[in-house]
Amino acid sequence: MQPMSATLHQRTRWRSTTVFIGVYERTLHPEALADLDQLRSFIGKENPAAASRLATRLLELAWALGDNPKEGRRTDEPGIHVLIAPHLNYLIFYRITEVEVQILHIRHTARSRWRR
Repeated sequence: MQPMSATLHQRTRWRSTTVFIGVYERTLHPEALADLDQLRSFIGKENPAAASRLATRLLELAWALGDNPKEGRRTDEPGIHVLIAPHLNYLIFYRITEVEVQILHIRHTARSRWRR
């Protein structure tokens, strides 16, 4: 009997397809930067180190969208996508153009929804 990982690899190897879409430039809009500053100052009152770690993690997730812009899902706003930051309760709103991913806003899920 083959190990589970070997049979899983054999079953999925032929079904998966990879499409290279290239690497996009990344742009952090002033509103997204203001969102990060606001969350750092709010959380930083109680725990500056945690605020710094959270802001860094959100920026890492936002920057990774340049490598995989389809990772998020479409919103009901035309041309706007959202990435749900796993385990962080934050939403990263962004737009994909031909050459760049524009990070528009970063909002906590408890806040009212961002609209253009």
